[in-house]
Amino acid sequence: VMGDAVTLCDGKVIFFGGAEKGIAGWGQGPKNIRFRDGKGYNCKKKCPRTTGSTTSLSSTTPSPVMVAGSDVTYTTAELYSPPYLSQGKRPVIIGGVPEAVTRGQVLAVDYSTKGGVLGKVTRALLLRTGTCTHSSQFDASSMWLEVTNSFVRFDPANPGGVLSVKIPASPAVVPPGMYMLVLNTNRGLPTDGKIISIK
Repeated sequence: VMGDAVTLCDGKVIFFGGAEKGIAGWGQGPKNIRFRDGKGYNCKKKCPRTTGSTTSLSSTTPSPVMVAGSDVTYTTAELYSPPYLSQGKRPVIIGGVPEAVTRGQVLAVDYSTKGGVLGKVTRALLLRTGTCTHSSQFDASSMWLEVTNSFVRFDPANPGGVLSVKIPASPAVVPPGMYMLVLNTNRGLPTDGKIISIK
């Protein structure tokens, strides 16, 4: 109970904090967790994170997750580095992402794979930057965008390409607000996020 969920840049959902049982900040915690892929995340200081805690995915390099707070004025914070941050060179968005877009718009996102990125850029993830506290990500959502075109640039001096993606047209799917756009390779290596406003 009382855990916080965050969608990572590769589309996976991770839970932080919580307790086996209890109410508010007076539960039994923390409890180490193990992921489906067999990897575990163990807080070194065993910091309890229950109600009143928060989690936030950063759009800046290297895109860690901040886990902070808890009940009764618990004022510490930790940074969690998702596994994809240590799996080699990642693609970089270098253009085609304006600050503001409209629903139904197609974005031609230019990216670089300089330095030998593993895999091919094939997908784009749109994450709503909702607020998170008290075990709830208010208005948070994530969706894989429709890819309308893909162009790969084989220039050794400027490797990369352009992935054209369509923002959904329905306001029920993408309400107005701030979002993070992330490109992903077929090996699950994401770019850092670019913040956009959808009107």
